[in-house]
Amino acid sequence: MPGSTHSASSSDDFAIGADAQWPLTERTRYVMWFVLSVICDELASDLAQAAAGQVAMSDAEEWATVVDRFPRVTWSQPPQWWGRTLAALERVQDAMRTGEDVTPRSPAEEAGVYVATLIADDYREGGDLHEVVRDELAELPASSADAPDYEFEEVLPSITGDADIEMIFLSGGPTDGVEDPESEENQFLGMGDYRLGAWHEPFPRFIGRGGNEQT
Repeated sequence: MPGSTHSASSSDDFAIGADAQWPLTERTRYVMWFVLSVICDELASDLAQAAAGQVAMSDAEEWATVVDRFPRVTWSQPPQWWGRTLAALERVQDAMRTGEDVTPRSPAEEAGVYVATLIADDYREGGDLHEVVRDELAELPASSADAPDYEFEEVLPSITGDADIEMIFLSGGPTDGVEDPESEENQFLGMGDYRLGAWHEPFPRFIGRGGNEQT
């Protein structure tokens, strides 16, 4: 979005030549950066409208917003919670730009990457991908046939080792309990704490390493 502080409207700032490894090829990573930029733009706009009393985040399904791409249980969270989520998404957005530290450090970051892969896949399946960022992608090296570009469904498992956050998106509601580390299903899967109060806490392996430890 031109003029946005989050915009990825140009490839000028994109770090080409980072240590690209499939599925995060140069072109795939560029699309992820672009989509995360759009998500950040839209979420920032949603928060501004909520602050002005124009919308309620809990009514996400009734108005065009990126919030409704997140699990329904998150919609009732206050703007302050969503503001911390925006900060988490901005970090992974910049990580996709540089190609460094792309591994999500918290559930919020993991959710942002997952939502970005869903939207990117929508672009691809709808045939809109090259319409949206045709010129930018043309400047980037194409991947080889045995490690193709745009395999978005492989991105999250490759950088996290699993796709635990997907369970929260697929759950039927807040009472399913899979997000609770004490639940049998959570312990069987080895997920960890995905309750909403822990979404902005760093995963144990990132504690003390500059993860999302906003207060």
